[in-house]
Amino acid sequence: MRALDIQKLSVQYHTEQGECRALEELDLHVEEGEITGLVGESGSGKSTAMLAVMGLLKENASVQSERISVCGEPAVPGVNIAMVFQNPQSCLNPSGSQGTCAGTSGYDRDRKRESAYETVSF
Repeated sequence: MRALDIQKLSVQYHTEQGECRALEELDLHVEEGEITGLVGESGSGKSTAMLAVMGLLKENASVQSERISVCGEPAVPGVNIAMVFQNPQSCLNPSGSQGTCAGTSGYDRDRKRESAYETVSF
């Protein structure tokens, strides 16, 4: 079974200068148990592709695909698919607490804890 199945993923950005095609008909298939790396030159669309899968592109982006699924089910960010960003050390610090990672800077300690619990649905 395919753990991740992306078929014909395309992304366009709507700008004042017109349409900008950022990604055109990407196919990516990752089988269960496989480890896959997405490699390419700077600006080749690696981040754009994964941000599109996660639904995290800016409002001026238009995403089309024939299929984006996880284990045969539609990809639902936060339910059956998640993303570790390019610099995970900025938050995923093993010496820090989950509250530190999920809290908002500038809040007092109790407010951070409350925000962290809401974020992870305790």
